[in-house]
Amino acid sequence: MLKHRGFSLIEVMIALVLIGLVIQTASSGISQYRTTSLYQSTELHLAQIKQALLSHLSIHGYLPCPDINQNGYENRHANGQCSSHQGALPYLELGGVGYLDSFGQRFFYAINTHATSNTSANNQRLTCRSASLFARHGSISNLLSQCNQDQRMHCTETQCLHHCSGSCVNINIERNQPPYFSRITPPLGTSSALNGALRVCNTEATNCSNTTPLSHLAGNQLPAVIISYGKNGRETWQNCSNANPREQTNCNGDRYFQLDGHDDAFDDMLVWLTIHEIKTLSHLQLDWYQ
Repeated sequence: MLKHRGFSLIEVMIALVLIGLVIQTASSGISQYRTTSLYQSTELHLAQIKQALLSHLSIHGYLPCPDINQNGYENRHANGQCSSHQGALPYLELGGVGYLDSFGQRFFYAINTHATSNTSANNQRLTCRSASLFARHGSISNLLSQCNQDQRMHCTETQCLHHCSGSCVNINIERNQPPYFSRITPPLGTSSALNGALRVCNTEATNCSNTTPLSHLAGNQLPAVIISYGKNGRETWQNCSNANPREQTNCNGDRYFQLDGHDDAFDDMLVWLTIHEIKTLSHLQLDWYQ
């Protein structure tokens, strides 16, 4: 008669190890898939936020200020200028778009630094200041220079004389409602002067600053940048120094930002607006100064 033999202890242990490896591999794959899905959905949120900001601009004539008290609304002083040039995205100003990223954290929102100033040099309502993209209602007199030959407007008489074969005349144009920016509003995008605008550096930049070569920039002369800090977003919001040096560029309070590929050390995701997109979207509104 045949004897029935059971599994030995060693065979059982080997089987358990193999089962454990299969479960671990499957769990790792599921975790990686879930993390990838979170990044993909956050990228979709960022695209929706950008479109919502452009829609807000098209409807209201200005971009919102950052939210600095985490209530979903922009923060402004009584005379109109933004309370801060950085903070959380004011999602309630955008109809609820951009409440949280897929990691459960608020989106970071940075804007032209001159939008916080109401001095004569950086007044938001001057068409020749790029901060005018953030200006709400208020009366202002814009001093522009007009070419008597083709009636084209320029910010300064020097610019006018450079482009006009005839003479130039300085004129005052009263304005009391947005948009205050126009076709001649800087930045032009190819200028080296930031005028309070933002800059995003690419992976080739060793650091991001006002001296970073143009060839190492992903975006320049930007009015607004929106960021998700990724899976370490909670820690980054609580203390920027918790992030690695490359990610600290995106939360340290200046107007320079870093765009890198995703890896274990860097997973910030960024989108931004350009003055060219804005002028293209709002071109029918931008001839008020004529």
